[in-house]
Amino acid sequence: MNERNASSGGRRFKAVIVFALAFVGVVLLLVTDHQGQSHRYLKLESDNTVSGGTAILKMLSFGGRLGDQMFMYASTLAVALRYGMHHCLVQYNESRREMSKIFVGPFEFCDEGDHGTKWNGGGGSGGRTDLTSFPAEDAEGQTVGLFGYMHWTDNFMEVKDRVFEAFTLVPEVQAKAEEHLKPYGDAVRVGVHIRRGDKAYMARKWDATYYEQTFDYMRKKHAKNDRTVVFIVATDDKDWVKTQDTFKKADVNVLEGTSCQDDLAILINCDHGILSGGGFGFWFAFLGPWQHGGEVLMNKNQEPHSRLEEWTFIEDVVR
Repeated sequence: MNERNASSGGRRFKAVIVFALAFVGVVLLLVTDHQGQSHRYLKLESDNTVSGGTAILKMLSFGGRLGDQMFMYASTLAVALRYGMHHCLVQYNESRREMSKIFVGPFEFCDEGDHGTKWNGGGGSGGRTDLTSFPAEDAEGQTVGLFGYMHWTDNFMEVKDRVFEAFTLVPEVQAKAEEHLKPYGDAVRVGVHIRRGDKAYMARKWDATYYEQTFDYMRKKHAKNDRTVVFIVATDDKDWVKTQDTFKKADVNVLEGTSCQDDLAILINCDHGILSGGGFGFWFAFLGPWQHGGEVLMNKNQEPHSRLEEWTFIEDVVR
C-alpha cells in the first residue's frame, strides 16, 4: 500500500514539474520575438497613438526649432520602443506642433503633469543629450520625463526604420513638394541647406568657398547620361546668398516664398545633399538622399554626433 502511494505521488510530482516547465516555455515564447530578443514591443493603436506597458515616457517641454524637435522625438521614441513604454509629447512650441502636421507620426500630445523621473542624460558632447545609457530600471512602471538637445544619432539608429516611418511626409505635403520640383524634370536634384543668420560661427565654418567646392564636385560626379545637375537651396540668409557668384549660376535655384516646413519637404525629395550646420540639414539628408542611396556632402566642422559615417567629407574628395 505504502509503495503504491509513493509511486502514485511520484507520478503526480513529475506531472506537476512537466506542466510547470511547459507553462514557462509558453511564457518565454510570448515575450520573445522572432529574433530571440526578450523584450516588449509597442503596438500602434488605431487612434494613431503609441502604447505599450504601464510605464509612460514624456518628451518634455524644451526649446529649439524644427530640427531640434525632430532629434528629441526620434531619441525619446527609441527609448519608448526599447522598453515598451507609452510615448507622448508635451505640447510646447510651434515647431513641435508643425512637426506633427507634416509627418505621419504617431504624435500623441499630453499634459506635462507628474513624472517620477526627469532625466537628461547628463548632457553629452557639446551639451547634447546621450540617451544610449538610459537606465532600464527607470522604465519599469514609471512616468519618465526626458528633455534636452538630443543631437545624437546613436540614440535612435537601432530603430531607424521606425524613425523613417514616423517622419514620412503626410500625402498633401509630399504632393506639394513634388509639384514644386516638377519643373526640373529628370535632372539630378541636389538639396542644399545654408544656415547662417542666427549663428555667427556658421558663416565662418561654412563659407562661400565651401559651397563653391561642393557644387563643383556634385556637377562633375553626378551629371551623367544627359542628366544635368540642379541645386535647390534653402537658407535663412537670402541676402548673403544673393551676393555670392556661386548662387547666381543658371543651375542654382534658391527657394523663395516657402515656409520652413515646405523647404524641408522639398529637400527631402532631392537625390543628393549638401549640409551646413544645424539639425535641419541633418534631417533632410537622413530622410531623403541617404535613405534612398544618395550622396551627402559636408565638411569636418559637422558635429560628430549629428552626421553618419557614410557621408562624404569635402576635404577627402577635393584637394
